[in-house]
Amino acid sequence: MPGQSGCFVPYCDTGRKGCIGKRTVFSVPRDVEMLKKWKEVVPTAHRELGPNDKICHVHFTEDDIKKGLKVVVGGKEDIFPMLWRLKPTAIPSIFPTKSLEPNLIPEGHRSKRSIHQAARRIENHIRRDRR
Repeated sequence: MPGQSGCFVPYCDTGRKGCIGKRTVFSVPRDVEMLKKWKEVVPTAHRELGPNDKICHVHFTEDDIKKGLKVVVGGKEDIFPMLWRLKPTAIPSIFPTKSLEPNLIPEGHRSKRSIHQAARRIENHIRRDRR
């Protein structure tokens, strides 16, 4: 549902009963072009990713997230913790493997074919970014 504190990604347990550990959720980007890129790669079960949805840190690489501020004082590097922030170019790329197993997809939800198409879009996007 829009505005909920859980993760939008199907089969992700962030914000749901049974979730183990603390997880940070990030709002979808306000930038129209970046939001379009997110929509291309994020699998959906029943509706399109919207402006009020959130995606948790589990779906991003370590390089996508700023977790602290590096400061050098007297030749010694130190990291000051801060609220986690996504880098402006961050795009979610890690999704639960069970979302790709067709026997675990509830009937009436996303088809096996569309899930595999989303996985291919993610792989293609990652390849383009590496060039």
